[in-house]
Amino acid sequence: MAVHHDAGSDDAERATSSGAAAQEDGAEDTASEEQEQDQTPLCERDLWCQNAVVLYDFFIGYKLVWPALSVAWLPDEPHEGCRLAIGTHTDGSSCSEIIVVELRCDVQSRLDAQDLWRSWEADDVGASCGFGCVVDGAGGPLRTVARLQHPTEVNSIAPCPHLARLLATKTATGAVLLFDYKADRLPGKVSPEATLTTPGEAVDGFALGWSSLQEHRLASGGNDGRLSVWDTAAALQQAGTAAASQSFGAHRGPLCDLSFSRSEADVLATVGDDCMLNIWDLRVGHGSTTGLSPQLSFAVSKDEVLSVDWSYHAGRTIATAGKDKDVRIWDLRSLSAPLREMSGHKDQIISARWAPFREGLLATGSMDTRVHLWDLSPHRPEPDDHGDDEEASELLFAHSGHEGGLSSFAWSETDNFLLCSVAEDATMQIWQPSTVFYLADSEGEVEDEEQSPPAKRRRDEALSGGDE
Repeated sequence: MAVHHDAGSDDAERATSSGAAAQEDGAEDTASEEQEQDQTPLCERDLWCQNAVVLYDFFIGYKLVWPALSVAWLPDEPHEGCRLAIGTHTDGSSCSEIIVVELRCDVQSRLDAQDLWRSWEADDVGASCGFGCVVDGAGGPLRTVARLQHPTEVNSIAPCPHLARLLATKTATGAVLLFDYKADRLPGKVSPEATLTTPGEAVDGFALGWSSLQEHRLASGGNDGRLSVWDTAAALQQAGTAAASQSFGAHRGPLCDLSFSRSEADVLATVGDDCMLNIWDLRVGHGSTTGLSPQLSFAVSKDEVLSVDWSYHAGRTIATAGKDKDVRIWDLRSLSAPLREMSGHKDQIISARWAPFREGLLATGSMDTRVHLWDLSPHRPEPDDHGDDEEASELLFAHSGHEGGLSSFAWSETDNFLLCSVAEDATMQIWQPSTVFYLADSEGEVEDEEQSPPAKRRRDEALSGGDE
């Protein structure tokens, strides 16, 4: 939902009064055609607000002071609530920032039919409204933990999976910065713990990611097609500027995204504007700056590939997506054709990310303003080629709350099916689809999910802070 500075209360009032509004519209049979046309956008917003309480168990919508280019959930830590890192993009009149916030709300087990939508007092994050949660005291459902000034717009944020307080960010000049967001620092100054540099001229880029298996390994790529890898432990010890331990040309044209394997410590995948998916083994040519060749290289699209992600649960499975609007699932043992190919987005896909908690669940965010959740689990039948409806049979849920193209989204690793998304319209939305979408037909998978590791904390504990 696109929440404007004054839209929190407006959307709440429109949602709760939608029944009366419908009756009043029926009585106004003398309205002109011009008036009806002028009211069409409002009616669409009213309809979404009315249906949202059925589509979601939990929803918080923020209108940010500045648009965010990136968002990420921080790894879970004891005695802390769910935390998010938000990377902003200002117009230059003020400094771009990394904002770390914590959810400070209690989940409602039941919704009050007379008070579905509610708005909260504006805080330093922005104006907010939503449902499915209650906030005690003044302010909104987010508490600001830290604000870190950034030298450029924050193209990407990557929290370290091994140290929750350590954040890596990608600048518009190509440098990668390391921030300990809990460290004391002088206000009003850009003061990262380390600056990671690459050879050559400054170049923009977005690709950034940690290895989940190698504790201090971080990789990044940019519009010059170069892939760079750092040992962050060494960089932090130097407490200054650190060069890459490996850096080499990986793509002809921009390198758009990368993903480390979650089963092999030295292997990662990259995609780029050259339509290629490349698989790299960093043990080959360690320390090399030129001449490293991919272990696998395959054209996975006829257009620019903007996103790649390695499955958490299947060691040879990768998802790719990009400008051609389609999502493809690949088995690296046979790249002659994708395992699955899904259509449904109306514009380029900027990100594809596997869910960490459930095999075969994938999310994609697009410039068409939507986030799609795809269920590719084995119990769901593969689609027959009998028309558009069948082609989208894997589509589990479509989040359409934003009014601008998606910039970034992220899965929570603490609470299943909880996501956060940010868009070009300066909105940030934290949302969880209704359980009817993923539990109604789950008879064949209940046993498997019971065998999976339990969440670290109950949902109500995680959202409210988990204090004993």
